[in-house]
Amino acid sequence: MGHLIAAGGREEVTSKLGRMREVDADLMLFKALIIAHVRARGQARWIGRVAMIDPNTLVAASPKQTYRRRDDAGLLWTFEPRMGDAEEFELDGAGRIVRRRARDAAETTLVSFVAAGA
Repeated sequence: MGHLIAAGGREEVTSKLGRMREVDADLMLFKALIIAHVRARGQARWIGRVAMIDPNTLVAASPKQTYRRRDDAGLLWTFEPRMGDAEEFELDGAGRIVRRRARDAAETTLVSFVAAGA
């Protein structure tokens, strides 16, 4: 069993980690890691608790999140942190996120990628 601890103010707040022991700090890197784990397991959908720290209040929580594959190739994914609130991710053949459409309709695109040491 793992725990995520946030020290906001004088009190320590603890949150249990979910089944896959994932942590989300509201960065795309953490979402990409969860999608990679779900793809490696061959699942089309994953619902689970993810330990996270609210960046504004430093309070730890373990909300349920949903990741859902939207195509047969496994390159389009939807992330729902709450019911009715969704983000879309498009992956390339190597599993990199190349496009992200956020909840507020803002879109981020990976223009180029150079591997380290290349």
